Amino acid sequence: MAAASLLSSACTTVESVPMPRSNPRELRTTLRVGETVVVKAIDGHERQFRILALEDDAIVGRHERISYEDIIWVNTRRTDYKGTGMTILLATAFVVVFVAAKVLEAEAEDQY
Repeated sequence: MAAASLLSSACTTVESVPMPRSNPRELRTTLRVGETVVVKAIDGHERQFRILALEDDAIVGRHERISYEDIIWVNTRRTDYKGTGMTILLATAFVVVFVAAKVLEAEAEDQY
């Protein structure tokens, strides 16, 4: 359970994306298709969705289409593959060392 929690926390980071107020369409250059975003619009609603397209004037999800001008803020969820890989490597190394120590301990007890 603890290992699963550790692995899942290393996988994804939430980043706040700066809103270019002078030209909201510039937001398009900082987002990527496939990313999961949480968007707060000027109507006060927050929507979470995966970006399917970045049009000239809007972010498009499966059931969402939000104009860049209507966005107050955006947070993205980005997967950290390097951090996830290191976490898995370290967890695996820990398990191998632990099992090896138990095997050596058991062999030492059998000799006496």
